Amino acid sequence: MHLVADDRDRDNLGLPLRDDAAFVGEGVQDMTNLNYLHEAAILFNLRTRFFAARPYTYTGDICIAVNPYQWLDIYTEAIRKEYFIFGRKELPPHAYATSAAAFNGIQEGGPNQSVLVSGESGAGKTETVTDGPMHGRI
Repeated sequence: MHLVADDRDRDNLGLPLRDDAAFVGEGVQDMTNLNYLHEAAILFNLRTRFFAARPYTYTGDICIAVNPYQWLDIYTEAIRKEYFIFGRKELPPHAYATSAAAFNGIQEGGPNQSVLVSGESGAGKTETVTDGPMHGRI
């Protein structure tokens, strides 16, 4: 357990109750794996992934997207096909995984599927469902 004790710790990004190993490199892909799940840890992980150009992060079955404000080459046909072939846990978080899970649920004779896309104005909802990963896939 790490508690912020003085200004020196704050300068080193000392978050209270944080799992230091979880924030190395690109952050945590699924935030249910965080040892300490609180607002500061969630925001720090999303920030870490944003600066690593990883706009998607899972929280269990939920896929959180942070607008990268730049074009990332992560919406190719080859990448889309990978998410239909491999399982969700075998590839990095992506909206393609959500699309593939819904499609596969229908193919396996499961119940009707729905995908909820929510966010503030300018967050990339339209990009996700029309020009991006979801378009024509379900």
